[in-house]
Amino acid sequence: MDTEIGVVILNYLREELTIRCVKSLSRQVDVRMHIVIVDNASEEKEYLRLISGLEKLHVNHCDVVRSPENLGFARGMNLGIEYLRRFSVSYIFLANSDLVFDDPDTMKILLSLSISMTNSPDSRIALINPLVVNPDGKVQSGIKFSKSLTRLHMWKTQFPWIDRILRRFRTLRRKSCTGSTQGKELTDGPMTTSPQGKTNPSLSRVEKGSVDDRYRVVGCGFVLTPAFFRHYPGLFSETFLYNEEYTTILLMKSAGLQTMSVNTPPILHIHGASTSAAEKNTAAFQRRIRSGNRAFLRLLLTPDAVIRKRYDISLRNDSGV
Repeated sequence: MDTEIGVVILNYLREELTIRCVKSLSRQVDVRMHIVIVDNASEEKEYLRLISGLEKLHVNHCDVVRSPENLGFARGMNLGIEYLRRFSVSYIFLANSDLVFDDPDTMKILLSLSISMTNSPDSRIALINPLVVNPDGKVQSGIKFSKSLTRLHMWKTQFPWIDRILRRFRTLRRKSCTGSTQGKELTDGPMTTSPQGKTNPSLSRVEKGSVDDRYRVVGCGFVLTPAFFRHYPGLFSETFLYNEEYTTILLMKSAGLQTMSVNTPPILHIHGASTSAAEKNTAAFQRRIRSGNRAFLRLLLTPDAVIRKRYDISLRNDSGV
């Protein structure tokens, strides 16, 4: 396969997880891969342990970019994206350091499906979700939002009282309805049905892959495609750790892009291990989180047309900026 896939992994004081992730990637077969590890200003001893561990793996095309400050998730990933784009890498997998690729064919299958689903120059598929599982084997469904009421559903996640009002409205509406609609629950979107006939809201897949009926992002690991990079140079850079899935969906919505889910061998996510609890509780960390949350809320209030004008590369190029 001639096309190369890039992988960006963030590392911050978790070098043992990063090395384990890279070791699992080093066992991937029949795929050209360029790995870049962005070290988010780890302490010197941890950074040296990372370098020493990587040297023992003898992985080809594995580079380390060291940031002088902790950039958080989005800006850290963007540093890796910018690095890979210099090598004309057009499919880039953004990976948490606590992912493990047990099956040696995973990246080959992921890249092959990504290319086959997005090879048209007018493809609108900007983000591809592989199959990710928790240690207990449960599939991660990720963040999902309706395409028609994206912002409303995001507001509901931020302010639960909005959801309570909407539930109350739905209850009153059901009581006022007659005939076949009476007593039926109004849902936010279509549900899928399992072979046993039980309702299963988690995934909607065909044999190889399918365009999602909602915006869907599995935040611990996903692929950005050429369609995404035709519009944006990277992720929304003003958040620090949380809400990156939300802001990425808002960028895609403003450009009319889509997400897709593909069947790959399962990628293991050691959930919640990429950032320590002690680090999350520091005052500096909390300040950055609050600043990032405010940036997300500002983006949530911004109309699609303004988002496109501000961030969309294609519009800026067309206008000669």
